Amino acid sequence: MVYLRITVNGRRTELSLQRECETAKWDSSRGRLIGKTEDVRSFNIYLDSVQGKIYEIFQGFISSGIDFDAVKIKARYLGLDNKQPKMFLEVYEGHNKEFELLVGRGLSYRSLQKYRTIKGYVAEFISSQYRSNDIELEKVDYEFIRSFEIWIKTVRGCCHNTTINYLKKIKKIINQCLAKRWIHVNPFAGYKMSVNETHKVFLSEHELSIVAGVKLTNSSLEPVRNLFLFSCYTGLAYCDVIRLTPKNVVVGVDGNKLISINRAKTNTPSKIPLLPAACAILSKYVKSPVVEVSGTLLPVMSNQ
Repeated sequence: MVYLRITVNGRRTELSLQRECETAKWDSSRGRLIGKTEDVRSFNIYLDSVQGKIYEIFQGFISSGIDFDAVKIKARYLGLDNKQPKMFLEVYEGHNKEFELLVGRGLSYRSLQKYRTIKGYVAEFISSQYRSNDIELEKVDYEFIRSFEIWIKTVRGCCHNTTINYLKKIKKIINQCLAKRWIHVNPFAGYKMSVNETHKVFLSEHELSIVAGVKLTNSSLEPVRNLFLFSCYTGLAYCDVIRLTPKNVVVGVDGNKLISINRAKTNTPSKIPLLPAACAILSKYVKSPVVEVSGTLLPVMSNQ
């Protein structure tokens, strides 16, 4: 009877190939039959195919980042491990796809972009620290979270509060995994995620007038400045300003123009008086080809 022996890191297991051969015709150094007959050639081809399959399974385990040993390779070869371990980035991508379906239905595209950005950082971290393109979901433990926090602060240069916001989004995905019973230990248990208090500095009216009065040598910076000033005059965030259309401009009971919009982040309705300076900015783009194509009140551009 011919047996297959699998050895990984000094640990081994064996299984019968359900084939018999004469001991005298067996080359133990090559692990093949000796001879040139058709039966021998067919037998050796079968052994080549088995060896190739085992090697393929071995490489698959390495590239996936899954912990394995000789027993797991044997089980995979025999088809006894149908229950594949869930991988973290695969689960993360599944979350993002579900999130994308709900954009505009209570969830914002901006939040989706943040989840995608964080996933990219996690993938880079796994590749750098684990030399793999993914990691088993069950391996996302306290140490993984702590190492990721240190990595993103040192390698990516993110500040503390930004890092904590990233971790909070990862925690939401982990909570879903716990609810679905894909994992049974919460890696965030006992993990402190407090943000540092910040003190925001606001521009004064005099400082805004300086920004508005600067002579720009690059004409492409003009709409950038106008969007910034418009945000200051209205108190609207970038994500709200770029969504404004003529339908958002209404006339109040006093006859003055207002911006009527549901805030992207909180979905709360807001009515904001348009100051003369803000109206002056809007008037600059009434007949702008860029605005006519986009259907917005102001030129849409990246906030970078």
